[in-house]
Amino acid sequence: MTAETILAAFVTARYQNWLRTSLQGECEVVDTTEPSLEDLVRLLDSTTTSLIVVELDRDRIGRQASLIEGLVAARPAVAVVALADDAETGLVLAAMRAGARDFITPASRTSELTGLIRRLATSRAPEPDATDATDLRRSESSITAIYGARPGTDTVTFALQLARCQPHRRNDPPEDVLLIDLGMPTGEVVDCLGTEPEFGFLDAVANLRRLDQQMLDGAIPRQDGGLRVLALMPDDDDLGKVSSAELYLLLGTLRRYYRRIIVNLGGVPDSEFLHVMLANADRLIWIVEQSVSSCRQNLSVLRKLRDAEILPAETHLLVDRYDKRVPPRADALAENFGLPLAGVLPANEQARLLLRNTGKMLDQQNKREPYHRAVCRLNGQLFRPAAPTGLLSRLKQTLVGG
Repeated sequence: MTAETILAAFVTARYQNWLRTSLQGECEVVDTTEPSLEDLVRLLDSTTTSLIVVELDRDRIGRQASLIEGLVAARPAVAVVALADDAETGLVLAAMRAGARDFITPASRTSELTGLIRRLATSRAPEPDATDATDLRRSESSITAIYGARPGTDTVTFALQLARCQPHRRNDPPEDVLLIDLGMPTGEVVDCLGTEPEFGFLDAVANLRRLDQQMLDGAIPRQDGGLRVLALMPDDDDLGKVSSAELYLLLGTLRRYYRRIIVNLGGVPDSEFLHVMLANADRLIWIVEQSVSSCRQNLSVLRKLRDAEILPAETHLLVDRYDKRVPPRADALAENFGLPLAGVLPANEQARLLLRNTGKMLDQQNKREPYHRAVCRLNGQLFRPAAPTGLLSRLKQTLVGG
């Protein structure tokens, strides 16, 4: 075989020919038709394979996605690339959820394909003994998305206060909390903090292959209290130019370096971008106000996301600027939305305005500030570590009479 080999799984004859023609002899394409995971792993071990191309189609998506998951688990150093007729959102999501490193279509230019092959071949994951700590850190990382369908919803204040309330284990470094501000209008978190960052969200996407701890530490400075903020620049409002694959790769990379990630998506319209961000979230806090217009607009988007099966399993409703004297009640709103109620937030307009105009966080204004205390209570409810469920834990509980 040649120096580099590509394994093609489930790939039909016309796609095999396309791959071979596009690569122009740079790599040998090995057809494996419809292999078992065991056959592929054995073939991997006997070749100098840099990546595996797995075709996806609606009729066999379950088996194909399972194969990708098995390959990623069995041989994490080998890149898996998904191939399909077009970049349909459902197929892209299935591929990235399964662990594919990228997504290609026959419409891709030859230069894009060969560039992808070279990039993945030279950026293989380190061997398992070098990544144990990183993989453990990534598995412990969580992404909490904050969303409200109306651009005027104050998701910014909540995102900042929640990020500052994030629980840390005793020995955790302060930079373990990252706030990604993608809300509309852009740049509100930056305005609140009074900073002028030189490195934004789209810069991170553009430098995806170079992101490591050293680059992130230099590009995303620490704010007061150890918080780091990655935001859209004021003119960077075209999120549609960020591909699904780039989003998956970026969030996967950030998970390696930050245990807690808060993403402000307030006002982002229903789109493929929103779908991919929510598909990567472990938790979603949906913010709504008591007004009829707020409820109507948010319910409309919620129904679309439910139909697309995008919502994270852990999705909660949060009622902002809540006034218990005015109907509807918070529990009635939660029932109408079909979501568990996370809690309510008081209006406290003076404190919010002071935050926006001076950058003084609510907990810095007053430790007993009602909004801040409400966020801390919510933080304790949502981020409480899960109770141990293993056999050893159950035995200990039995012995101590638990």
